[in-house]
Amino acid sequence: MCSLFFFLSLYLQLVAGASPIRAGTTLLPLTLLGAVLGPLVGWLTSRTGPRLFIAVGMTATAAGLLLLTGIEPGWTTWQMLPGLLLAGVGIGVATTPITTAATDAVQDAQAGVAAAAHTTFRTVGLSLGVAVMGAVVAAAWPGDLATGGADAAGFTGGIRVGFAVNAVLALTAAFGAVVGVRRDTGTPGTAAAPAPSLAPPVR
Repeated sequence: MCSLFFFLSLYLQLVAGASPIRAGTTLLPLTLLGAVLGPLVGWLTSRTGPRLFIAVGMTATAAGLLLLTGIEPGWTTWQMLPGLLLAGVGIGVATTPITTAATDAVQDAQAGVAAAAHTTFRTVGLSLGVAVMGAVVAAAWPGDLATGGADAAGFTGGIRVGFAVNAVLALTAAFGAVVGVRRDTGTPGTAAAPAPSLAPPVR
């Protein structure tokens, strides 16, 4: 998600010539869909469990990224919109259930630790996402944004490769949700109860 925002905003400003305000407006579907879908999916997750929503959300995100791999220097906002909408839906559908899966996998007493660990990994993941996609873009286009500006064709080609890599990672996450997330999570405190003690009762 973070790399998608970062590199699309660079594309819009450096290649398409958009102002910062217009670039931000173009990316609004990603933000708004997440804000709208998050609470609704959270409500549904508490009743059905997070696994299906994570898998569907990551698959939709991958589909949106694959649509964006067709990006060209002359693309308009309308040409980007289908990919942005799909990715926004996917991110909105997956985000809350991922948090639910992390906290429901432990007993209530460890829920705070699980939430903190989840937040840490998410923050590190967002940072790594920008760094890894930056390396992918740089490999496809070894330019220098700070001094040399952006070669439109080269920079766009690098972004296409980066989006393809992100799509593969999103599909991997969808598969990981299917095989790794318990079916019965979704209600706080549903982690397996500890085994009963065999010691005699204290009188």
